[in-house]
Amino acid sequence: QLVLMSASTRPELAISAGFFVLYAALQLALLRLKDRRLLLTAAGTIAGHMCGFAAISCFSAIQEAVTTMFEMVEAICAFVLLMLVLFAAGARIRHCAGPRPNSAEEVAEIVKEHHEWLEVSAEMEDDAMILAFSLLLSQAVRFAILGKMPPLRGYPGDKTETHCNLLALCGLGLFVLLALS
Repeated sequence: QLVLMSASTRPELAISAGFFVLYAALQLALLRLKDRRLLLTAAGTIAGHMCGFAAISCFSAIQEAVTTMFEMVEAICAFVLLMLVLFAAGARIRHCAGPRPNSAEEVAEIVKEHHEWLEVSAEMEDDAMILAFSLLLSQAVRFAILGKMPPLRGYPGDKTETHCNLLALCGLGLFVLLALS
């Protein structure tokens, strides 16, 4: 299916490539800001949101092709796998671009000195993952309730009271899970 791409899928490929380039560029930008604490924290938060919304754009094209619940589960699994690969790439960027210790004592000193940078970089990844994953999960719940893939930006009509009650019940269940964790 990916081999026979039409001209209408090319913009989605550009968006996907843009997401990966943006992710790498933001990792490197955080590296350059590692000695400027306030700017690092602010940039990390903004970068996490930028990556999250870029991931949403990237995976919206995939979601539009989903016709069954199994395909939805596949899309979510692919997203999680891809984000884990990106996290590993981000860790590799931090390892390669960061300072290189020569001894065990230097490792402890470097971790202490660059703790903020490492933490902000990891938070950027977490923000991006959670933002995009929460949308995918809500789309999957809506798909399970409606029996078809809802538009990414929603639509107002043809919802029954049962649909609304099921959605509210799912939201309450997720809230309880969050409160218990």
